[in-house]
Amino acid sequence: MKQSVNERIQRVVDLFLTYHYVDYKKIVQELKISKRTAYYTIEELNKIFQQYHLPWIDTVYGKGMYLSEEQKKFVKQQSFTQKEETLLLESDELIATIFFVILHSKKTYYMYQFEEMFSLSRFTINTNMNKLKNILHKFSIKLDSSKNGYFIQGKERNVRKAFFYLFPSIMNIFKLKNFWYMLSDVEFKTIMELEESILTFKQRHHLAYSESSITAIACLLYRAVCLKHEMDSMDDFILENDVVRHSYEYQYINSHFPSLSLQNKNYFSVVLYCSRLNACVTTNVNVKELVNDLIDAVSSITGVEIYDEELWKNLCRHLNISFIRYQYGILIDNPLIDDIKKQYGEYFSIVKQATNALNVKFQGLITDNEIGFLTLYFVVIFQERKIENRLKILVVCLNGLATSYLLKKELEMLDHRIEIIDSISMNQLDQYTQYDFIISTIELDAKYKHIVVNPILSIEDKIKILSYLNQYHLQNPYPSIEEIVKIVKPYIKETEAHLLKQDLTKLYCSTVKKDFSDLFKQEFVTIYKNTDETWKELLVEASKPLLLNGYIAQEYVEEIIHNIDEYGSYMVYPNGYLLAHASAEHSYRLGLSVLLLDKEVEVAGNMVSKIFMLTPYNYTAHLSVLNKLIKLFKHTKMDHSYHNFDVEELFLFINNQLV
Repeated sequence: MKQSVNERIQRVVDLFLTYHYVDYKKIVQELKISKRTAYYTIEELNKIFQQYHLPWIDTVYGKGMYLSEEQKKFVKQQSFTQKEETLLLESDELIATIFFVILHSKKTYYMYQFEEMFSLSRFTINTNMNKLKNILHKFSIKLDSSKNGYFIQGKERNVRKAFFYLFPSIMNIFKLKNFWYMLSDVEFKTIMELEESILTFKQRHHLAYSESSITAIACLLYRAVCLKHEMDSMDDFILENDVVRHSYEYQYINSHFPSLSLQNKNYFSVVLYCSRLNACVTTNVNVKELVNDLIDAVSSITGVEIYDEELWKNLCRHLNISFIRYQYGILIDNPLIDDIKKQYGEYFSIVKQATNALNVKFQGLITDNEIGFLTLYFVVIFQERKIENRLKILVVCLNGLATSYLLKKELEMLDHRIEIIDSISMNQLDQYTQYDFIISTIELDAKYKHIVVNPILSIEDKIKILSYLNQYHLQNPYPSIEEIVKIVKPYIKETEAHLLKQDLTKLYCSTVKKDFSDLFKQEFVTIYKNTDETWKELLVEASKPLLLNGYIAQEYVEEIIHNIDEYGSYMVYPNGYLLAHASAEHSYRLGLSVLLLDKEVEVAGNMVSKIFMLTPYNYTAHLSVLNKLIKLFKHTKMDHSYHNFDVEELFLFINNQLV
């Protein structure tokens, strides 16, 4: 069994207490470890002595190392095996930690030191190093190594963007003692002092930042102030912006960190200001064009034409400041991200794919937190339905524009009797008098007639709201589930009432009847021995079963080809999958065809061996199928599993994934 660092230190201490002199040969023989690991263990023990202001282990030539009486007294009082244990990190945590160490340690690291630090095999470390390299490549920087250890190559601005992107993976463990102990070469105390300085500044001026932003900025300040890493050139437009130059943040950075270069002062002023939850900066980027591209990408991915002026305006407002955050990689917490992924997972995946398709225009990878905010805007569009409004309701929301916009639309869709007057913050409340009651995400004074709900409505919230609505005795033309169960209860067994309620709930939750009986048929699957055909010719081949059965018109295939020519590889997924789809204009039925290729073909710079063609028949019915296909595309061995078998086996495998 592999020994942890703490176990080795304890065993080495035991040797020093047993023998007056101990050399490396003795340590290697007793612990059955390599000489390199023995050196590392002594180095770790010396660090512990240093932390407690004790001298390092001394050596007598020809005899070996020994502990002084003071050191022996100290180690007898310690139990190193009970000291902070090495954390067991998930892959994303390990990747982010390796990057953090390389950026923030005063010394360089070698592979064996990472093995020792994490108590992991060289293969595991190397696998995650390669994953890190792939991530950094997207930021135009490189993880490299030399005889002096690992280092990062590239512009400092891109290094910091990558750090912002990876830091959320370790945010939850960053302040654990175990984490600090494991990364003992990093001066966490100094980083925490910098964080405390920012927090004091924040409280003095009553500013609002996300916690992860402050901690990440403190880390980068440490890198700039203590490790002397310089910033490269900045966007003059942002620097010339009066809002930033006259901000509290600009004054704070310039007064508290006078030793920083002008470029670093400007950088941290912009980053700190734009990390404000209510930051307001106008970018010189054509945000309208960016919004159009985003909406077009979502439309192309889903096959749903989106024309909504309110969505367009809200996205323009949101992206105006967000685009600057994208440029700098600035973190903004999204406290609803887990709920968004859980309740709106299909839409989240679609929006994430759309932002991936526009990475060049977004100038960097977009975090899940930001994708969550964007998702909320599109959720409204996909769930919107025509409603009749009667009750005047005021919405009070603490969280930002995206959450209040979603809550407003969810309330309008919950019951035809609801009319939303406005969505406001608490300090605007006294400006309104003409309303029936308030729905709020925060507790209000008792003088206001209100109910408190979650920003994303839970089942309990919806029941609470409907109960409140019924107090107004407004007629609902549709019987409730409870009313139906109450009527039929005398005619069924007591044990069946719960099952009936479940079935009725499923029925009521469905706004459109979906008939998937002919979605996917065996004759829609082809194992194709391609030779020199182009990807456009192979798309035509994949469409033949759907064309012959009247699912689509020829224009549907032409639109797919046009979209790939226009937007590039957004339809291509990892492992050689291409999901071909377009708008519902030339699609008549929900269907799916599959073409498994004998040879890979290049599509927009990516190699493809499997073409899936999905055809929508209305606004949203195909989205659940699309989401299941995205999960299916994680399957890495379909080519090898089915090339030597028949079509029936391939059909059954895919069909099982869709059911």
